[in-house]
Amino acid sequence: MENDVVKGEATLVITYAIMAIIAAILLLGYIALVRPKEPWLLLLYVCVTIVNVGYFLLSVSPTLTFAIFANDLAYLGSVFLSMSMLLTIIKLCGFTVKKKLILSLLVFGCVMFAIIATSGILPWYYKEVSLVHVEGASKLNKVYGVLHPVYMVYLLIYFAAWLRASSNPYARKCLRLNGTPLFWPGLFLAISPFGWSKNLSLGILSSFRFPICSARSSCWGYIG
Repeated sequence: MENDVVKGEATLVITYAIMAIIAAILLLGYIALVRPKEPWLLLLYVCVTIVNVGYFLLSVSPTLTFAIFANDLAYLGSVFLSMSMLLTIIKLCGFTVKKKLILSLLVFGCVMFAIIATSGILPWYYKEVSLVHVEGASKLNKVYGVLHPVYMVYLLIYFAAWLRASSNPYARKCLRLNGTPLFWPGLFLAISPFGWSKNLSLGILSSFRFPICSARSSCWGYIG
């Protein structure tokens, strides 16, 4: 029994470490090898790396303060991952990305993250938050605040925008042809943390949940 607990702990922490390392390698590879670079795709890789590093740091957090920092870091990546994914889709679909749209999305994202960053300070996003350990790994135990549903609305708005941007046949064809080599690896790494946090190795982590910041949760999940 004790060996199973140790195995679960090692599996969880190692998995998040591996995902963070893979994300960082892909980011560095994109920076070093790809010419010319698509700036919004580069931002997507940066955000995916931040998200995965945040998950890993949260899983090894020794204190509540550090766990909240790691949680905020993962959310920071997630907030702007949604923006970078939308702008990447728009660009890959052959549309022009207007400066007004970029500025609006930046303001939108900054306001959303400012709300999230009140965690542990004000009872807006989380009424209460504490650090607990499951199988030796850290997680936050949260009581949601009145502004917590705002993030779901934020994600649903982006999901609707993704669908709108890729709704016509020409846009879908461009996304399929232009996005396959570079867009999908980043998307996979954005989705992966959700899969690890929900169910890993046929149920080892079935009782473990992170504050999800992933592409799948961006579409239809509920963020923690």
